[in-house]
Amino acid sequence: MAKKYKISLWVNVLLAITLFFTIFVVNLLPVEFKRGTYGISYAFIILFCSYVVSHKTNEIHKAKKSKVFVVGLTLFILRIGGSLIPESLFFKIVSVAELFFFIYIVFRLIIIIAAARKVTPSVIFEAINGYLLLGIVISLLIGIGYLYDNNSFNFSVNQTILDDDIGSKTGMFLYYGFITLTTVGYGDLVPSSNFGRSIAIFTGVAGQLYLTVILAFLIGKLSSPKRPSKND
Repeated sequence: MAKKYKISLWVNVLLAITLFFTIFVVNLLPVEFKRGTYGISYAFIILFCSYVVSHKTNEIHKAKKSKVFVVGLTLFILRIGGSLIPESLFFKIVSVAELFFFIYIVFRLIIIIAAARKVTPSVIFEAINGYLLLGIVISLLIGIGYLYDNNSFNFSVNQTILDDDIGSKTGMFLYYGFITLTTVGYGDLVPSSNFGRSIAIFTGVAGQLYLTVILAFLIGKLSSPKRPSKND
């Protein structure tokens, strides 16, 4: 059990590192390296978070084996392939599947944190990773919305970036997603349609709700007296 816990913790750490690299570092790379790096980074995010959720779900429901890792491994392979042919229909389908997969992962992480008996380093990393994954969800939603209607958002200040490679667009969508998620909003990117405004409202509310729920769980577990387990 201790060995499995250590593996789960280290995968959580690797997931956090990959998320931080994807969100904060990749956009600093030269344009010609962004597309491939984003593709590989997203693929490994899928792989790591599917392992964490699968492992923790199996711990909670011992009689029921989770198939999340199998789905994640399949999507990992598809994401690598889709990165080689951006702007294609296949890439768009994979992006939509990726969006729903990450939404599921965020919900599962909330349930896993709620079911934890105590606050451990693994739980802390799961809470952080869940928030960063929520930002990824929002950026994917914005990207798919932009593909559906490129007038949904006003990117006029950064039009030259949008005219560049798909990697530059991904960085812009991540920027807008996290700036809106944290309710900072510099005003350089604004929703310009009802669809875009709906995404902006959802983003602001989702970010605050996530923080409120997770903090309530963590504070409640830290402040409540330790109860002996059934095995004690």
